[in-house]
Amino acid sequence: GWMSTIDCFPLGISPDADGLQLPNNGMFTSYDGTNPSLLSGSDTEWQRMANELVQLAQAFTPHVREHQVYSDGDALMKDLFLNHPLPFIQEHSVGTYPYKSLGKVDCTAARKIFAVHLNPRETAFAMNVGVLDVPQGKDIHDRHYFARVLNKKWTQQCVGEETYPSR
Repeated sequence: GWMSTIDCFPLGISPDADGLQLPNNGMFTSYDGTNPSLLSGSDTEWQRMANELVQLAQAFTPHVREHQVYSDGDALMKDLFLNHPLPFIQEHSVGTYPYKSLGKVDCTAARKIFAVHLNPRETAFAMNVGVLDVPQGKDIHDRHYFARVLNKKWTQQCVGEETYPSR
């Protein structure tokens, strides 16, 4: 199955091509490098990765300082990936705000990605470079608003063109 973080939104995932048959023959795959924003895998692969992550967390627990957090991202990047070369497939098909100018979606670039990860850092960057129209009272915590706007602009500007990445 598939899993995404709350701030990762599908953009170019084809329900027909990617929903019924898992990519990479069901091998555990991260679509955002070692960032766990969009993942897929068969039930066997999810179980394998869950076991790996629990073992890493148990090994890490004695070294935790007070108020220190050990996240899934820490486990994937700092421990699992660095200590076990390529225990999962890494692709780079998650992007961020695919605007080329204020409100103008770069449909060509957006076609090359599965999803957009609208995390706080990327939202702040998009605001700072002026590609997001930020109404009065909106800030980086209103990513749900920016996701709706992006979906509307994507639909208006890009749908009707070939929208899915070739696999």
